[in-house]
Amino acid sequence: MDLFAGGNPISLQDMLDVREKRALFQQEKLYLYQLPMLSFQCNIPGPIKMSPMIEQVFQMGVAQIMHEVGGYPILGEWVWSLATGPEYFVVIDCAPQHLKKICVQIEAQGLGRLFDMDVLMLNSEGKQQAVSRTEIGYPERTCFVCGQPAKQCGRSRKHGLEEMTEVLNQLVIDKFNTSF
Repeated sequence: MDLFAGGNPISLQDMLDVREKRALFQQEKLYLYQLPMLSFQCNIPGPIKMSPMIEQVFQMGVAQIMHEVGGYPILGEWVWSLATGPEYFVVIDCAPQHLKKICVQIEAQGLGRLFDMDVLMLNSEGKQQAVSRTEIGYPERTCFVCGQPAKQCGRSRKHGLEEMTEVLNQLVIDKFNTSF
């Protein structure tokens, strides 16, 4: 079982282009609905962001989100299936801090290490703002390789791509072996 099998590498320019497209889309929907938006994608290092297994992990994440937020009114939801990775957006009538707590709890379980969930809202100046983990009393996210703060490891490139992909593959193997 290989998380990356069947995937094609994408370029840095592809990532930058979709990041810009995503930000514009999020801003448009935040202004339209005036409610929090949950933005979800898989946290996958390296140049391969989409494969059959990544898509399966992504679908499991969407199902888990829907299970946890199913009791709240959903005003809009969108799925992007791109070479840069699948993405899910949902506008929910729920307090943004509560929604972020739900996301943090999902990210802490099983395959949640592979999930990147942002809760976005408009601040008092009408600018897009993400609710942070620390803002709601949770510690920063930790590195899935060594347990140190993830931002530090990412910035310093502490772990090589091979080491990270090995850990992620093992996480997926462990999850699928215990699920069936």
